Amino acid sequence: MDREEDCKEALEMKLPNQVEQDLVDRLTEIPGMADLLKKMTGGMRGPEGELIEFKLKRDQHSYLYYEGPRGEMYCYTPWKSTLGWYYAYTMQPYGKGSQSGNATQWRARNVVRFRKRNLAKKTALHRLYKAKGD
Repeated sequence: MDREEDCKEALEMKLPNQVEQDLVDRLTEIPGMADLLKKMTGGMRGPEGELIEFKLKRDQHSYLYYEGPRGEMYCYTPWKSTLGWYYAYTMQPYGKGSQSGNATQWRARNVVRFRKRNLAKKTALHRLYKAKGD
């Protein structure tokens, strides 16, 4: 029964950093669950179509973000991916609630990669300032 509750809890999650790592580890042992979790969390892909994955410790966030004027999030990754890249991207809301500010679904847009974290952070901030008109 405990495993079923864990599955239901994971299905309600929307963003990758909201799912606890130990729960993800347990769920990925179930056949087919890894693909389902990637589908739920977006399975974000880089500029060349590569799947972006991280090996994070318990209290590490997979991304940090700045909220834009129209509800979009300008994100960057503070940790290197498994391929050794830092990423900057825009998360745009879509679907039900996206126009009213109550979005439940997000898409990654304008994904770019960098070898240095400060360049990814500067890119996210630059996009935010450009959206605000500053």
